[in-house]
Amino acid sequence: MINKLLKKIKLLIFIVVVLVIVWYAFISPRLKFNEYEEKFKNAAIRYYEFNSDLLPTGERVKTLYLSKLFNDSYLNEDFHNPYTGGSCVYDTSWVKVKKVNGNYKYFVYLDCGVLKSKIDHEGPTIKLNGDSEIEIGIDSKYEELGVDSIVDKVDGNIDVSRVTIRGEVDTSKVGEYELTYSASDSLNNKTIVKRNVKVVKKINSVVKKLLNGKSNFTGLPNNNYVYLSNILFRVYGLNKNNDVILVADDIVSFVSYNKLDEWLDYFYSVLTEDSKKLIVKNKFCNMKIEENELNINECNSYTEEKNVYVPSIFEVKNSMVNNDKEESYMISFGLYWLSNKLNNQSAYGIRTFDPNSRIFTTEDVNYNYGVRPMLVIKGDTKIVSGDGTLSHPYLFGDVPKAKSGDLLSTRYVGEYFKNKESVWRIVENNNGKIKAVASKVLVDFDENGKQYIVKVPFDEKDVTYNPKKKTNFAYFITNRASSSFDSSIFELHEFDVPIYKDKVIYGNEIETKKYKLKYAVPNMFEVFSYGDDPENSSYFINSSKQKGLVSGSVMLGIPGNEPIPKTWKLGIRIAGYVKDDFTITSGDGTSRLPYILK
Repeated sequence: MINKLLKKIKLLIFIVVVLVIVWYAFISPRLKFNEYEEKFKNAAIRYYEFNSDLLPTGERVKTLYLSKLFNDSYLNEDFHNPYTGGSCVYDTSWVKVKKVNGNYKYFVYLDCGVLKSKIDHEGPTIKLNGDSEIEIGIDSKYEELGVDSIVDKVDGNIDVSRVTIRGEVDTSKVGEYELTYSASDSLNNKTIVKRNVKVVKKINSVVKKLLNGKSNFTGLPNNNYVYLSNILFRVYGLNKNNDVILVADDIVSFVSYNKLDEWLDYFYSVLTEDSKKLIVKNKFCNMKIEENELNINECNSYTEEKNVYVPSIFEVKNSMVNNDKEESYMISFGLYWLSNKLNNQSAYGIRTFDPNSRIFTTEDVNYNYGVRPMLVIKGDTKIVSGDGTLSHPYLFGDVPKAKSGDLLSTRYVGEYFKNKESVWRIVENNNGKIKAVASKVLVDFDENGKQYIVKVPFDEKDVTYNPKKKTNFAYFITNRASSSFDSSIFELHEFDVPIYKDKVIYGNEIETKKYKLKYAVPNMFEVFSYGDDPENSSYFINSSKQKGLVSGSVMLGIPGNEPIPKTWKLGIRIAGYVKDDFTITSGDGTSRLPYILK
């Protein structure tokens, strides 16, 4: 009996405790909150009784904030969070009034932290057409994308015409512009969303404005220079997709016509990965042309899609003013291949150094002549700096510049660095092992202090590059040339000397000799073998068993592929593998501001 009574007492105590908890945890705070809501509403009614001229008309909604009513003494009691004792939020709590069926109706929203009024207090959801962050090219036309939908939790779908758009985009100036889109529901709960429009220099917008209706640049423009993957290019023009056609500003290497495709694959491989992302495949003109058809006005034959190719007669003619070879940025100092063939034995190149010869000349497809690669980059590629001049070419950020303290071994093909008085260009980076080539031929000073180019004779009976043989021109280069430059930057490394049967043709060597040397001379086929001084001849490491055929850049920057007169002397450009312990102190890696090493 006693046990049953105790159980009932315990149950009763439990119920009382629960009721107390429920009262203090839920009911009492809610009642207090409801009391605040009622006082808030009554204060608003009193306000409008004294300020009836402020009541809204028509479908308008007026909002009174809690802070306003306290500041104007319509409320004297502070509103506190029933749980924490902290103040309710005065600046976001409001009473809204609007006319409903001819009478004014009051809507209260009180924000006391965990306790909030259930009235609709959120604005509608605005969904934009397009992205909230967009980029457009300078001088292009900005077309407002507008709003896709406006949806409110209470009112449902709201007509998109009720959105208000504020802000302007000036496409004539680079910069960021903010547009705001605002819309309200029936209680005037407002939502604002933003769209940021960046006006940037996109290469096709800039080119299109400069061309002013033309399809390509002509003559000798001074505003179409581009630096891509550490190589100076010229903008040729726009293709039908509004992408931008580039052509190398000068010859970058030598190769025979019948090996162009293979060599261009190699050239593409040395470009930086970020640069490759900018390149779009393109079909290039490669029509066969008879010698009596050189005045072509259009191309009727194209390659399959390629990453990179070479210009055609068609493009060169389009770049000339009144067929004047002196008035075209596509005319180089030396002879370079065009994409057109005459037949299987002959292809076209440009010959400019002989004033009595025609511009377009046919040459043996097995001869090595210059290459000026042509490629196409995405039209929407963003220009990050530069004005298109030679001193400030357009840059795309495809090659991050080095910072002071960076290792030279982390740098990219095509960049320049300076050691003492010599300037070098990186032609290879194989897992951090840098191979560099001197940008110019070696010079020295005679007893009178006059500067002269160091030239070395060769024996026409001994033309195979052999640095171990004392009578060989390579021996002089290996053992005496260092007096004209600082060779301490190089380390011993194995050099491959490719040997050919007769003509020196890319990939056609019959054997390769290896020599461990501190430095040698460039390979004819590696990128930048043309150098920065094409007027000065210099040797290449490529060798032939053909009598009298020594590989060098001769005849005004054109490599010979036939015996050279024994009376000739060629200059020296050094190639070597740089030691790993060099750091960069300054410079930007260009020929004007090469990296300075420590």
